[in-house]
Amino acid sequence: MKKLLTLEEVSEKTRLSVRSLRMRIFRREFPFVRIGKRVFIDEAELEKFLQLSQCVSAEEAAARLEEGVC
Repeated sequence: MKKLLTLEEVSEKTRLSVRSLRMRIFRREFPFVRIGKRVFIDEAELEKFLQLSQCVSAEEAAARLEEGVC
């Protein structure tokens, strides 16, 4: 089963503010799961995103994640 993290938990891991995370989600730059009105981040997807985003922009990391390119 997937482990879903709240935005507060992701904020602690990434050192990004919750507001910044929400803006990235709104711009579709960050992988997320919506359950009802609540927003969660899949822990495995977060790890992939963080690995792919090293030395590239958030947009490029999101594109790589969609393409499955490592």
